[in-house]
Amino acid sequence: MNFIALLLAGTGLALGSVGSEPETSKDEPCPLCASKDEGHTKVDPALYAEANWPARNSKEDYDAKDMHGKAFPVAFGEETILSENMGFEDLAGKVLIVDFWATWCGPCVAAAPMLAELQETYKDKLQVVSVSGTREDEQTVRSFIEKRDEPFMHLYDSKQTAFKEFESRWIPFVVVVSIDGIVRWQGNPHDDEFRSMIERVMKVDPLVNIQG
Repeated sequence: MNFIALLLAGTGLALGSVGSEPETSKDEPCPLCASKDEGHTKVDPALYAEANWPARNSKEDYDAKDMHGKAFPVAFGEETILSENMGFEDLAGKVLIVDFWATWCGPCVAAAPMLAELQETYKDKLQVVSVSGTREDEQTVRSFIEKRDEPFMHLYDSKQTAFKEFESRWIPFVVVVSIDGIVRWQGNPHDDEFRSMIERVMKVDPLVNIQG
């Protein structure tokens, strides 16, 4: 299952080409629908194309490969999950904030309370995924997070597979991914516009609205 399919799995949605009409019966799941108690609610892929997403981050100090409007390049699943009682299935059907960080990075650690607040605010509509592994071993990260009570998912990846795709020269570095698997923003979580940008994504993502 690819990354976009994984994200959509929790919603009952599988995006097809714009304008396509799925063949469904009353008793069968609709591949372009999010299931509701009152029946199927059709989701037109054009809604994602037409949504008023946040503007591209074009700050002068921005130094990474521009992936705005493109599919998140890596499917999660090979990383080590450090968080208890969490699995990759928890990524399905949610807006993602993918946070690349390290224990030795002061600004990274300083961003954690804000990310925790966002996780608590949006609960099951959003998932913060904190990815470590930059110049430190797994046990160092485990020991660090065991002392903290953070409500989001921690992953460890010594290969830094996803991070390398963005060619970022600094951390903290965050990537915001809408439920259809597309990068909607990338940059520094300490950016003055970061919180308002998250609010915008949560407001305009069609599946967030359908889920209620």
